[in-house]
Parts: sequence; structure tokens; C-alpha cells
Amino acid sequence: MNPNLSQPLVPMPNADPTTQPPADDWQSSAAVPKPQPRLRCADRQTRLPAMPLEDLVAPEHPARTVWQFVQGLDLTSLLETIRTVEGRPGRPAIDPQILVALWL
Repeated sequence: MNPNLSQPLVPMPNADPTTQPPADDWQSSAAVPKPQPRLRCADRQTRLPAMPLEDLVAPEHPARTVWQFVQGLDLTSLLETIRTVEGRPGRPAIDPQILVALWL
């Protein structure tokens, strides 16, 4: 018999805390509204060294049509899967609109 199997399972000290919810989460989830996801959104006014991002794409470029289409989609089901939320630690997730636009 393997001697490691006789020991009880213990959480690892360096385990990712986001995979194991706190013990009291199940009690407070009904009373506290779910926080909004924290996203890294497309900032269309961000400046690169010499020009705004908006100026890099011509007004008639097909990328603008793709972006307009993606902005009209209801992506709330994708937003609900994001674990990084406002008020809690973690790196902001990439806005699903950006990922869908890149995929198209």
C-alpha cells in the first residue's frame, strides 16, 4: 500500500485561493449583490507615441464594421464567467468585446 494514501488531504499552502471559495461565501452570496467584473476595455483615445489610436484605422476600414457589430452583441454570458471583479485583488480581464472582434 502506498504510504501517501493513508494521509488525509490537506490544502497546499501555496494553493490558488481563487479556486477555493472562502467558507462563509455560501452564506453571504444571497445577501450581497455580485460585484461587477473588472475589465481591461478598449480605450479608443489612448495615444501611441504621436497619434491617438482612433487615427490609426481609416474611417472606411473593415475593422470599424467588425467593431460596430461586436458592440451590438449581448455578451453578458461571457461577462458572468469572469472571476476578476471590482473591489477584489486580481488582474483585470480582457473585455470579451475585444476578444470576439479579434476572433472575427
